[in-house]
Amino acid sequence: MEQPKPIIKFNGGKPVALCNRCFCMMCYVSCADKDLDKEGNCVVIERRYRGDEEYIKTPLGKVPPSFCDQCRELLFNYSLNE
Repeated sequence: MEQPKPIIKFNGGKPVALCNRCFCMMCYVSCADKDLDKEGNCVVIERRYRGDEEYIKTPLGKVPPSFCDQCRELLFNYSLNE
């Protein structure tokens, strides 16, 4: 399965990365270009939390993932035939 590009949108004037499945706001990003659709253009500058748990574990300065950790676990590690 080919990974989709991260969804980058503006929230209060700041660019954020959204999960492609549940659309949660995973992190704030910094983009080098104004073209938010350019792949590899944005990097994580601040991760968001759900209570005490982070939405993603991606290091700061890296490209944001397409899915939050919970959705990634569900989509890629869940098997019905076990």
